[in-house]
Amino acid sequence: MQIILFEHEQELRLAQEKWKQILFCKEGTSYGIYQIRESGRLKDLLFSSWNTMMSKSISIREDDYYLVYAGTFGRNMILEDLYIKFNLYQPKDFIGHSLSVSDVVVLNRNGRMEVYYVDSFGFQGVEGFFKHPREMT
Repeated sequence: MQIILFEHEQELRLAQEKWKQILFCKEGTSYGIYQIRESGRLKDLLFSSWNTMMSKSISIREDDYYLVYAGTFGRNMILEDLYIKFNLYQPKDFIGHSLSVSDVVVLNRNGRMEVYYVDSFGFQGVEGFFKHPREMT
């Protein structure tokens, strides 16, 4: 279940806009955490492994997820560092559950986007997560 720390939907939308500005910045390094929409077509597949998703021919796409956090990271930071951060040291304004199987991590390295599915053991690269190319700011 998603934990919402905002009193009003408008506050949540403003936070997500802020996170999108961080994530889609063409300079620097940033990341975004996406989690399955509770009311979407994948709601019954929350916490499903990559193999389960692939065996059901499920495409991993942005439309089925929502952005729950974005931030910047250091040059030497790796995916495992984010996993630890969002399981042990979650930021106060993080609105999702701990980083888990079926979540998606997007890395932006100076405008070059990399998308990863959080799997049972490690991460799987994802192609075509974004329906349309993102405009960087």
